[in-house]
Amino acid sequence: MIDKGNTLVVDVRDAPEVEKSGKIAGAVHVSRGMLEFRADPESPYHDKNFAKNKTVILYCASGGRSALAAKVLKDMGFWPSVQRRRLQGLGRKRRRDRKADRTGRVRIQR
Repeated sequence: MIDKGNTLVVDVRDAPEVEKSGKIAGAVHVSRGMLEFRADPESPYHDKNFAKNKTVILYCASGGRSALAAKVLKDMGFWPSVQRRRLQGLGRKRRRDRKADRTGRVRIQR
C-alpha cells in the first residue's frame, strides 16, 4: 500500500517513544500535537505527504492518540480515508478480543 503512493502511514507518538522503539518503514512521524499544522495546506508547517486523496493510517502505542488524530483529520476533511491502529497490533497476531458485559466488566472472548 505504501509503495503505491496512495497511502500515508503516520506515527503520532511523541519523539522519545519513536527514538526508543523506531517506526514502521515508510511511515511519517508527526506527533499528535503537530498533526493539525502538518496536515493543513495553509500552514507554514504543512507536510506535502498529507493529501486528501490518500488513505491515511494513523498509529500510536495504545490507540488513544490515533483515535484523537483520526477525529482531527476527519474534521479537516480527510474522512473517510482515515484509519487508526495500535502499534502493538500492527504486524502481529491479534490479542483475544475483549468485550464488556452489561455491568461494564470486561470479559475475554475466546
